[in-house]
Amino acid sequence: MNRTLTNFNSLIVILTIMLISCSLPSWNSGQPIASSRPVITLFSPTAGATLALNREIKIESTSFDPHGIAKVELLINGELVRIDGNANPQSNDPFIVAQPWKPAVSGSYTIQVKAYNTQNSFGQANIMVEVRESPPTNTATSMPTSTRSATVTPSPQINGTPSAARFLPPTQTPVPTATPSTTPTPLIFKLLPPTATPTVGHFKDTGLKPEGRFRDIWDMLESGKGRLGYPTVAEIIDRNFAKQRFQQGEMYWWDNPAGKPYIWVLASYIGNTNNGLTWNRYADDWNNGDTYSCPEAKANGTIRGFGKLWCNHLELQVQLGVPIELESGSSGPPYSHVQFYQGGLMFYDPLNHTVLVLFNQGDWQRFGY
Repeated sequence: MNRTLTNFNSLIVILTIMLISCSLPSWNSGQPIASSRPVITLFSPTAGATLALNREIKIESTSFDPHGIAKVELLINGELVRIDGNANPQSNDPFIVAQPWKPAVSGSYTIQVKAYNTQNSFGQANIMVEVRESPPTNTATSMPTSTRSATVTPSPQINGTPSAARFLPPTQTPVPTATPSTTPTPLIFKLLPPTATPTVGHFKDTGLKPEGRFRDIWDMLESGKGRLGYPTVAEIIDRNFAKQRFQQGEMYWWDNPAGKPYIWVLASYIGNTNNGLTWNRYADDWNNGDTYSCPEAKANGTIRGFGKLWCNHLELQVQLGVPIELESGSSGPPYSHVQFYQGGLMFYDPLNHTVLVLFNQGDWQRFGY
Protein backbone atom coordinates (compact mmCIF):
# COMPACT_ATOMS: atom_id res chain seq x y z
CA MET A 1 0.00 0.00 0.00
CA ASN A 2 2.77 2.43 0.87
CA ARG A 3 4.61 1.50 -2.32
CA THR A 4 1.46 2.17 -4.36
CA LEU A 5 1.02 5.55 -2.72
CA THR A 6 4.65 6.39 -3.36
CA ASN A 7 4.32 5.53 -7.04
CA PHE A 8 1.15 7.62 -7.27
CA ASN A 9 2.89 10.63 -5.70
CA SER A 10 5.81 10.24 -8.09
CA LEU A 11 3.43 10.26 -11.01
CA ILE A 12 1.84 13.47 -9.74
CA VAL A 13 5.27 15.12 -9.49
CA ILE A 14 6.20 14.07 -13.03
CA LEU A 15 2.94 15.39 -14.46
CA THR A 16 3.41 18.69 -12.61
CA ILE A 17 6.91 19.11 -14.05
CA MET A 18 5.61 18.37 -17.54
CA LEU A 19 2.86 20.98 -17.21
CA ILE A 20 5.31 23.61 -15.99
CA SER A 21 7.69 22.77 -18.82
CA CYS A 22 4.93 23.23 -21.38
CA SER A 23 4.20 26.70 -20.04
CA LEU A 24 7.81 27.86 -20.40
CA PRO A 25 9.04 29.46 -23.66
CA SER A 26 10.87 27.10 -25.93
CA TRP A 27 14.52 27.94 -26.43
CA ASN A 28 14.34 26.32 -29.83
CA SER A 29 11.20 28.12 -30.98
CA GLY A 30 13.16 30.79 -32.83
CA GLN A 31 11.10 33.57 -31.22
CA PRO A 32 12.83 36.45 -29.42
CA ILE A 33 12.57 36.21 -25.65
CA ALA A 34 14.33 39.32 -24.37
CA SER A 35 12.34 42.53 -24.52
CA SER A 36 13.61 45.47 -26.55
CA ARG A 37 13.72 49.18 -25.85
CA PRO A 38 12.36 51.73 -28.33
CA VAL A 39 14.77 53.85 -30.35
CA ILE A 40 13.82 57.54 -30.54
CA THR A 41 15.08 60.10 -33.04
CA LEU A 42 14.27 63.64 -31.87
CA PHE A 43 14.82 65.89 -34.87
CA SER A 44 13.04 69.15 -33.97
CA PRO A 45 14.00 71.32 -32.23
CA THR A 46 17.75 70.71 -32.31
CA ALA A 47 19.94 70.53 -29.23
CA GLY A 48 21.05 73.97 -28.10
CA ALA A 49 18.38 75.75 -30.14
CA THR A 50 17.08 79.14 -29.00
CA LEU A 51 13.29 79.23 -28.86
CA ALA A 52 10.91 82.17 -28.63
CA LEU A 53 9.06 82.91 -25.41
CA ASN A 54 5.26 82.35 -25.48
CA ARG A 55 5.38 80.89 -28.98
CA GLU A 56 4.22 77.34 -29.63
CA ILE A 57 6.71 74.94 -31.19
CA LYS A 58 6.36 71.38 -32.43
CA ILE A 59 8.59 68.78 -30.80
CA GLU A 60 8.89 66.19 -33.55
CA SER A 61 10.21 62.68 -33.06
CA THR A 62 10.18 59.24 -34.62
CA SER A 63 10.04 56.18 -32.36
CA PHE A 64 10.67 52.59 -33.42
CA ASP A 65 10.53 49.20 -31.76
CA PRO A 66 10.14 45.64 -33.12
CA HIS A 67 7.12 45.17 -30.82
CA GLY A 68 5.45 48.39 -32.00
CA ILE A 69 5.11 51.74 -30.21
CA ALA A 70 2.16 52.13 -27.83
CA LYS A 71 2.60 55.75 -26.73
CA VAL A 72 5.02 58.68 -26.61
CA GLU A 73 5.35 61.02 -23.62
CA LEU A 74 6.70 64.56 -23.63
CA LEU A 75 8.41 65.80 -20.47
CA ILE A 76 9.74 69.31 -19.89
CA ASN A 77 12.31 69.56 -17.07
CA GLY A 78 11.09 66.19 -15.84
CA GLU A 79 7.41 67.18 -15.75
CA LEU A 80 4.98 65.22 -17.92
CA VAL A 81 3.11 67.66 -20.18
CA ARG A 82 1.66 65.46 -22.92
CA ILE A 83 0.94 61.84 -23.88
CA ASP A 84 0.26 60.75 -27.46
CA GLY A 85 -1.08 57.23 -27.84
CA ASN A 86 -0.74 55.08 -30.94
CA ALA A 87 -4.21 53.90 -31.91
CA ASN A 88 -2.85 51.01 -33.98
CA PRO A 89 0.66 49.94 -32.93
CA GLN A 90 2.24 47.61 -35.46
CA SER A 91 5.43 45.57 -35.20
CA ASN A 92 8.42 47.32 -36.79
CA ASP A 93 6.36 50.39 -37.76
CA PRO A 94 7.73 53.83 -36.78
CA PHE A 95 5.48 56.15 -34.77
CA ILE A 96 5.90 59.80 -35.77
CA VAL A 97 4.50 62.56 -33.58
CA ALA A 98 4.64 66.36 -33.42
CA GLN A 99 3.94 67.40 -29.83
CA PRO A 100 3.17 71.11 -29.22
CA TRP A 101 4.73 73.05 -26.36
CA LYS A 102 4.61 76.77 -25.55
CA PRO A 103 7.34 77.94 -23.13
CA ALA A 104 6.02 80.62 -20.78
CA VAL A 105 9.23 81.45 -18.87
CA SER A 106 12.69 82.31 -20.18
CA GLY A 107 15.58 80.05 -19.28
CA SER A 108 17.12 76.64 -19.97
CA TYR A 109 14.89 73.62 -20.52
CA THR A 110 15.41 69.90 -20.87
CA ILE A 111 13.10 68.37 -23.46
CA GLN A 112 12.63 64.64 -22.96
CA VAL A 113 10.72 62.28 -25.22
CA LYS A 114 9.90 58.82 -23.85
CA ALA A 115 8.48 56.10 -26.08
CA TYR A 116 6.86 52.94 -24.73
CA ASN A 117 6.48 49.75 -26.73
CA THR A 118 3.59 47.31 -26.41
CA GLN A 119 5.60 45.38 -23.80
CA ASN A 120 5.76 48.56 -21.64
CA SER A 121 9.52 48.91 -22.09
CA PHE A 122 10.62 52.47 -22.82
CA GLY A 123 13.46 54.38 -24.43
CA GLN A 124 14.13 58.09 -24.25
CA ALA A 125 15.89 60.99 -25.95
CA ASN A 126 16.87 64.28 -24.27
CA ILE A 127 18.03 67.66 -25.51
CA MET A 128 18.69 71.06 -23.89
CA VAL A 129 17.27 74.29 -25.36
CA GLU A 130 17.21 77.96 -24.40
CA VAL A 131 14.06 80.11 -24.28
CA ARG A 132 14.45 83.88 -24.71
CA GLU A 133 12.07 86.77 -25.11
CA SER A 134 13.86 88.02 -28.22
CA PRO A 135 15.77 85.18 -29.93
CA PRO A 136 18.62 85.99 -32.33
CA THR A 137 17.53 86.99 -35.82
CA ASN A 138 19.31 84.06 -37.50
CA THR A 139 17.41 81.35 -35.64
CA ALA A 140 14.35 79.51 -36.86
CA THR A 141 12.04 81.34 -34.47
CA SER A 142 12.76 84.68 -36.12
CA MET A 143 11.26 83.71 -39.48
CA PRO A 144 8.26 85.71 -40.69
CA THR A 145 4.86 84.75 -39.32
CA SER A 146 3.71 83.55 -42.73
CA THR A 147 6.12 80.61 -42.58
CA ARG A 148 5.62 79.64 -38.97
CA SER A 149 2.52 77.44 -39.20
CA ALA A 150 3.25 73.72 -38.93
CA THR A 151 -0.25 72.71 -40.05
CA VAL A 152 -0.83 71.85 -43.69
CA THR A 153 -4.46 72.12 -44.84
CA PRO A 154 -5.35 69.05 -46.93
CA SER A 155 -6.09 69.85 -50.54
CA PRO A 156 -7.32 67.84 -53.53
CA GLN A 157 -5.05 65.11 -54.80
CA ILE A 158 -2.99 65.73 -57.90
CA ASN A 159 -4.77 63.77 -60.60
CA GLY A 160 -2.98 61.94 -63.35
CA THR A 161 0.65 62.09 -64.38
CA PRO A 162 2.49 65.35 -63.69
CA SER A 163 3.06 67.48 -66.76
CA ALA A 164 6.51 67.93 -68.20
CA ALA A 165 6.47 71.53 -67.00
CA ARG A 166 6.62 70.29 -63.41
CA PHE A 167 10.24 69.23 -63.76
CA LEU A 168 13.42 70.82 -65.01
CA PRO A 169 15.86 68.90 -67.21
CA PRO A 170 18.50 67.27 -64.99
CA THR A 171 21.30 68.87 -67.01
CA GLN A 172 20.07 72.42 -66.52
CA THR A 173 22.43 74.63 -64.57
CA PRO A 174 20.81 75.71 -61.29
CA VAL A 175 20.07 79.43 -61.24
CA PRO A 176 17.97 81.50 -58.86
CA THR A 177 14.41 81.94 -60.06
CA ALA A 178 14.17 85.37 -58.51
CA THR A 179 16.59 87.82 -56.95
CA PRO A 180 15.49 88.84 -53.45
CA SER A 181 15.88 92.43 -52.35
CA THR A 182 17.83 91.18 -49.33
CA THR A 183 20.01 88.08 -49.52
CA PRO A 184 18.52 85.52 -47.10
CA THR A 185 20.72 84.35 -44.27
CA PRO A 186 21.48 80.65 -44.74
CA LEU A 187 20.22 78.53 -41.88
CA ILE A 188 22.70 76.10 -40.37
CA PHE A 189 21.64 72.77 -38.90
CA LYS A 190 24.06 70.24 -37.43
CA LEU A 191 22.89 66.72 -36.76
CA LEU A 192 23.73 65.21 -33.40
CA PRO A 193 24.93 61.66 -32.71
CA PRO A 194 22.12 59.09 -32.58
CA THR A 195 20.38 58.61 -29.25
CA ALA A 196 20.75 54.84 -29.49
CA THR A 197 22.36 52.26 -31.76
CA PRO A 198 19.82 51.07 -34.37
CA THR A 199 18.73 47.54 -33.62
CA VAL A 200 18.14 44.58 -35.89
CA GLY A 201 14.49 43.64 -36.13
CA HIS A 202 13.12 40.14 -35.75
CA PHE A 203 11.35 39.75 -39.07
CA LYS A 204 9.37 36.85 -40.46
CA ASP A 205 9.98 35.79 -44.04
CA THR A 206 7.23 37.22 -46.27
CA GLY A 207 8.11 34.96 -49.18
CA LEU A 208 9.17 37.99 -51.26
CA LYS A 209 12.74 38.69 -52.33
CA PRO A 210 14.09 41.83 -54.02
CA GLU A 211 15.61 41.60 -57.48
CA GLY A 212 18.35 43.33 -59.46
CA ARG A 213 20.06 46.29 -57.84
CA PHE A 214 17.79 46.12 -54.80
CA ARG A 215 18.78 42.47 -54.25
CA ASP A 216 22.50 43.33 -54.36
CA ILE A 217 22.14 46.05 -51.72
CA TRP A 218 19.73 43.93 -49.66
CA ASP A 219 22.37 41.18 -49.53
CA MET A 220 24.99 43.74 -48.44
CA LEU A 221 22.67 44.74 -45.59
CA GLU A 222 22.38 41.12 -44.34
CA SER A 223 19.18 40.48 -46.30
CA GLY A 224 16.19 39.49 -44.15
CA LYS A 225 18.34 39.23 -41.04
CA GLY A 226 19.30 42.90 -41.23
CA ARG A 227 17.42 46.06 -40.35
CA LEU A 228 15.39 46.16 -43.56
CA GLY A 229 13.81 42.77 -43.10
CA TYR A 230 11.86 41.28 -46.01
CA PRO A 231 9.93 43.06 -48.78
CA THR A 232 6.25 43.65 -48.10
CA VAL A 233 5.37 44.39 -51.74
CA ALA A 234 6.88 43.77 -55.15
CA GLU A 235 9.16 46.46 -56.58
CA ILE A 236 7.10 49.43 -57.85
CA ILE A 237 8.42 50.64 -61.20
CA ASP A 238 7.60 53.26 -63.85
CA ARG A 239 6.67 56.06 -61.45
CA ASN A 240 7.61 59.71 -61.94
CA PHE A 241 9.73 61.43 -59.33
CA ALA A 242 11.37 64.76 -58.53
CA LYS A 243 14.17 65.89 -56.25
CA GLN A 244 15.84 69.02 -54.93
CA ARG A 245 19.02 69.44 -52.95
CA PHE A 246 19.31 71.82 -50.00
CA GLN A 247 22.22 73.00 -47.88
CA GLN A 248 21.83 70.13 -45.41
CA GLY A 249 19.63 67.59 -47.11
CA GLU A 250 17.23 66.95 -49.95
CA MET A 251 13.59 66.32 -50.87
CA TYR A 252 12.27 63.53 -53.07
CA TRP A 253 8.79 63.56 -54.63
CA TRP A 254 7.30 60.22 -55.75
CA ASP A 255 4.13 59.59 -57.72
CA ASN A 256 2.46 57.22 -55.28
CA PRO A 257 0.12 54.86 -57.18
CA ALA A 258 -2.03 54.26 -54.08
CA GLY A 259 -2.95 57.85 -53.19
CA LYS A 260 -1.41 61.28 -52.73
CA PRO A 261 2.19 61.58 -53.90
CA TYR A 262 4.83 61.19 -51.21
CA ILE A 263 7.57 63.67 -50.35
CA TRP A 264 10.52 62.22 -48.48
CA VAL A 265 12.70 64.73 -46.63
CA LEU A 266 16.24 63.62 -45.84
CA ALA A 267 18.50 65.61 -43.50
CA SER A 268 22.24 65.05 -43.77
CA TYR A 269 25.47 66.04 -42.10
CA ILE A 270 27.02 69.24 -43.40
CA GLY A 271 29.17 68.24 -46.37
CA ASN A 272 28.00 64.61 -46.28
CA THR A 273 25.36 63.52 -48.80
CA ASN A 274 25.77 59.77 -48.35
CA ASN A 275 23.99 59.25 -45.05
CA GLY A 276 22.06 60.96 -42.30
CA LEU A 277 20.28 60.37 -39.04
CA THR A 278 16.80 61.68 -39.85
CA TRP A 279 14.20 61.40 -42.59
CA ASN A 280 10.46 61.85 -42.71
CA ARG A 281 7.60 61.32 -45.15
CA TYR A 282 4.86 63.82 -45.99
CA ALA A 283 1.88 63.82 -48.32
CA ASP A 284 2.13 66.27 -51.22
CA ASP A 285 -0.73 68.73 -50.68
CA TRP A 286 0.14 71.13 -53.48
CA ASN A 287 -2.92 71.36 -55.79
CA ASN A 288 -1.59 73.11 -58.90
CA GLY A 289 -2.12 76.51 -57.27
CA ASP A 290 0.49 79.22 -56.85
CA THR A 291 4.00 78.21 -57.82
CA TYR A 292 5.42 79.83 -54.70
CA SER A 293 3.77 79.31 -51.31
CA CYS A 294 5.61 82.07 -49.43
CA PRO A 295 8.00 84.95 -50.19
CA GLU A 296 10.98 83.01 -48.87
CA ALA A 297 10.26 80.16 -51.28
CA LYS A 298 10.17 82.59 -54.20
CA ALA A 299 13.42 84.18 -53.08
CA ASN A 300 15.18 80.82 -52.80
CA GLY A 301 13.67 78.92 -55.72
CA THR A 302 11.58 76.36 -53.82
CA ILE A 303 8.46 75.70 -55.88
CA ARG A 304 5.23 73.71 -55.99
CA GLY A 305 4.98 70.78 -53.57
CA PHE A 306 8.49 71.19 -52.21
CA GLY A 307 7.91 74.90 -51.67
CA LYS A 308 4.58 74.42 -49.91
CA LEU A 309 6.07 71.85 -47.56
CA TRP A 310 9.12 74.03 -46.86
CA CYS A 311 6.96 77.11 -46.20
CA ASN A 312 4.49 75.36 -43.89
CA HIS A 313 7.03 73.46 -41.79
CA LEU A 314 9.44 75.79 -40.04
CA GLU A 315 11.47 72.86 -38.72
CA LEU A 316 12.33 71.89 -42.31
CA GLN A 317 13.76 75.34 -42.96
CA VAL A 318 15.98 74.86 -39.94
CA GLN A 319 16.95 71.31 -40.85
CA LEU A 320 17.55 71.76 -44.57
CA GLY A 321 18.50 75.41 -44.98
CA VAL A 322 17.88 76.87 -48.47
CA PRO A 323 18.07 75.09 -51.85
CA ILE A 324 21.41 74.81 -53.63
CA GLU A 325 19.95 73.63 -56.93
CA LEU A 326 16.66 73.73 -58.81
CA GLU A 327 14.12 70.94 -58.79
CA SER A 328 14.72 68.17 -61.35
CA GLY A 329 13.13 64.81 -62.08
CA SER A 330 11.10 62.91 -64.64
CA SER A 331 7.82 63.08 -66.52
CA GLY A 332 8.75 59.97 -68.43
CA PRO A 333 11.69 57.52 -68.67
CA PRO A 334 13.92 57.04 -66.81
CA TYR A 335 11.53 56.30 -63.96
CA SER A 336 12.15 55.76 -60.27
CA HIS A 337 11.85 52.37 -58.57
CA VAL A 338 10.61 51.92 -54.99
CA GLN A 339 10.23 48.86 -52.77
CA PHE A 340 8.86 48.78 -49.24
CA TYR A 341 10.25 46.48 -46.55
CA GLN A 342 9.32 45.50 -43.02
CA GLY A 343 12.06 47.78 -41.71
CA GLY A 344 12.11 50.59 -44.27
CA LEU A 345 12.29 51.12 -48.04
CA MET A 346 14.60 51.43 -51.05
CA PHE A 347 14.35 54.21 -53.64
CA TYR A 348 16.24 54.14 -56.94
CA ASP A 349 17.22 57.52 -58.44
CA PRO A 350 17.93 56.86 -62.15
CA LEU A 351 19.37 60.31 -62.78
CA ASN A 352 22.28 59.79 -60.37
CA HIS A 353 22.24 55.97 -60.49
CA THR A 354 21.99 55.76 -56.72
CA VAL A 355 19.81 53.82 -54.28
CA LEU A 356 18.54 55.41 -51.09
CA VAL A 357 17.86 53.07 -48.16
CA LEU A 358 15.55 54.58 -45.54
CA PHE A 359 15.38 52.65 -42.28
CA ASN A 360 12.36 52.78 -39.99
CA GLN A 361 14.64 53.73 -37.10
CA GLY A 362 15.02 57.12 -38.78
CA ASP A 363 18.48 56.96 -40.40
CA TRP A 364 19.30 56.53 -44.11
CA GLN A 365 22.13 55.58 -46.46
CA ARG A 366 22.97 56.16 -50.13
CA PHE A 367 24.56 53.55 -52.40
CA GLY A 368 25.96 54.12 -55.86
CA TYR A 369 24.65 51.71 -58.51
